[in-house]
Order: sequence, then structure tokens, then C-alpha cells
Amino acid sequence: MNARLNAICPYFAMFPLSYPEGIIKGKKWKTVLDPFCGRGTTNMAARLNGIYSVGIDSSPVAAAISAAKLVSVTPKDIYSECEKILRKAEPNNVPEGEFWSLMYDRQTLRDICAVRESLIDDCSTPKRIALRAIVMGALHGPLRTDGSSSYLSNQFPRTYASKPDYSVRYWNSRGLTAPPKVSLQSVVNCRADRYYSGDSGQVSGFIQNGDSTDIYTFDDIIAAAPENQLFDAIITSPPYIGMYTYRPDQWIRNWFVGGPPDVDYTVTGQIHEREEGFIAKLRSVWKNCETVCNDGATMAVRFGNVSSSASDPIEVIRRTFESTSWRIESISDAGVPSKGKRQSDTFSLKESRSYKEIDVVASLN
Repeated sequence: MNARLNAICPYFAMFPLSYPEGIIKGKKWKTVLDPFCGRGTTNMAARLNGIYSVGIDSSPVAAAISAAKLVSVTPKDIYSECEKILRKAEPNNVPEGEFWSLMYDRQTLRDICAVRESLIDDCSTPKRIALRAIVMGALHGPLRTDGSSSYLSNQFPRTYASKPDYSVRYWNSRGLTAPPKVSLQSVVNCRADRYYSGDSGQVSGFIQNGDSTDIYTFDDIIAAAPENQLFDAIITSPPYIGMYTYRPDQWIRNWFVGGPPDVDYTVTGQIHEREEGFIAKLRSVWKNCETVCNDGATMAVRFGNVSSSASDPIEVIRRTFESTSWRIESISDAGVPSKGKRQSDTFSLKESRSYKEIDVVASLN
């Protein structure tokens, strides 16, 4: 089985594939739901294990990445589609300004915009869904010391997007004022071979770009499910309390899927509030999940908070289950990721605190 597809686009704030696979292993579940699917790791694990799955996420970036893990397509189909777009399409809007001129070579940016506009106009086929995620995963990342290019940008982080002013200062201070000339077609060909060669398992399920706090989102997924199937399990990781930067951290990928060519600081449709509001919104998601799950369904949740938050994640998660039909069976320590990475350092808690990331298991009565 080809599990490499899970790495098609690096995404800030994600659990490893081993987490949902460890939960699924040995179970006789037929259906799994992730109401905060992020980059679709739960859906990837379900596909590898032959389980029907649905993912929901309010972020169009997350939904686009996840959707690429639930399509069946050949590498040849993908790079042929890219070639066709680049041959025929001429972009109408190419961002201008110092950031964009330092971020990408002029021709590379033109090609990115041509593919972007074509996919915004129509991204309904498996080959276009796959192409969108491949380009998103290559939009930014580090330069290679051997001169070859696996990313389309100047020197840049790969999991999140730095802000324009900081980036311009960084490039100018280090003399990185000539972005690499990168062939978008070559990068797409290489990545299509890497991620879509081999068998990733039968495709069964879909991704919904929607708000899990809205009951109508759940009505839609049941209406779209075969024979109105209900779910045997929920495997998810909601936003960590105190984390407010999901959208700004993904602003370039958000632009690629149709957003503005600058940083979007809005939090509409996201669970980013003070503790009481956060608890109330997350509780509404658990209650919405009740309406689409079979009796006795299992819920597995990985949860925590960021280092700047004073909230106790154990107390917060317990309160989110109050006044619901879910009953907590266990709360265990999930450990702390290794130091030295931005994601780990942002999410890990101050050493003086006794709690860490936690795993919660609940059942539906």
C-alpha cells in the first residue's frame, strides 16, 4: 500500500498517520468521520484500511489537501492535465510587489497563476483535485544545496507561510534576491510519480468544506452518504485551545485555492475563542456528531493547548463532553513532540505545567 500520499502537502498542526491507524487496527468499523479533518490523515488511514470515511473542515486549504487523498488517478493523468493547462491558459491576475518578485521567478509565478486560475474555475475531476494538492505542497519550501528544485519558491518554510514583510527582510539580508528558475511541470511530474504511483487502497468517502458547529453540515454528509450510512467511529483532533493562526499561517495556499494575495487574519468559521466560548462550540460539534453516529460509536480525540495558553486541556476537554450523550472512557498522556521544530515548540506546554498533549476515548450512549 502506498502511504506516501499522506505527505502530499505538509501542513502545520497535524497528528501522525500512526495515530488513526493505531485506533483503527483490529476494529470491524465500516465508517469513520473526522469533523476537523485538517490535512486528511484520518481519511488516509481509513482508505489504507478499506473503510468509508468523511472529513469536514472549515478551511478550504485543509479541504483541498484532504480531498486529494480520496481520489484514484494515475501520475500520467496528472502531469498531462498540468501540461494541457500550461499550454492553453494565460493568467489574468499575477500578484505584484516586492514579496512576489522575491518569492518566485517571473515565469514560475506565471505558471502557478495559470494553474491556479484554471483549478479555481474547475476542480471537479480526480486529476485536477490531485494536481491542486501537488502544487499546494510545492508552493513553498527550502532551497536545496545541490541546486535542484523540489519546491517552487525562494528559501521559505514548508509547513507554514511567513508574513510578507518578514520574508522580504530575510531575503534581502541574506542576498537571496534571485528566486530560482523552477519548472512547475517538472515538479508536478516528480511529485505525481511519488504520491500516486502504486496502490493506496480503494477510494470510499469524501471531504466536506464546511463548519462542524453547524448541524446542516452533518445533514449534508448523511444525504451524500450511500444509503444514509451512519458512522461507527469519530477520530479527530480539534483546534488546540489558544491556537489562533491556522488561516494566517496558510495564507499563500489560501490564495492558491481562491483567497486574496495577502494575509487573511479573519477567524470566521473556526473555533478560536476564549475558554468558555471554545468549550461551548466544541460541545456543539460533539452533539452534532451524535446525530450521524451509530449507537455505541467510539470517539478518539487528540487534544492539547499552545504554550501561551493557561487553560488546562484535561479540564477543557472534560467540560466539552458535558450535556452530551458521549461518555469519556479514558484520558491518557499523548506525550510531547521533540523540541526544535516550530510546530512542536508552539504546541508544547511550558515545562512547569504537569499536563501535555492528551488522547481521549469516549463512547456514545
